[in-house]
Amino acid sequence: RTEEAAFRGRSKNERTALVINSLRGEFKLKDLLSYTGIHKAIYICWQKRFDRENPDKEIEKNAGNS
Repeated sequence: RTEEAAFRGRSKNERTALVINSLRGEFKLKDLLSYTGIHKAIYICWQKRFDRENPDKEIEKNAGNS
């Protein structure tokens, strides 16, 4: 259920990039990209976004408590 909630409201490419990111220690990036069909440039773009601070963090936190 936690994983399901984490994916809610996210784009398909973002969800795919998150899965690839979590499996990078076990599999080669080349193989993961090939299997999922996502382009490396798209993955790299999402990977850079993962490292950013979420400007809506406080809003999302308060919305979850309502």
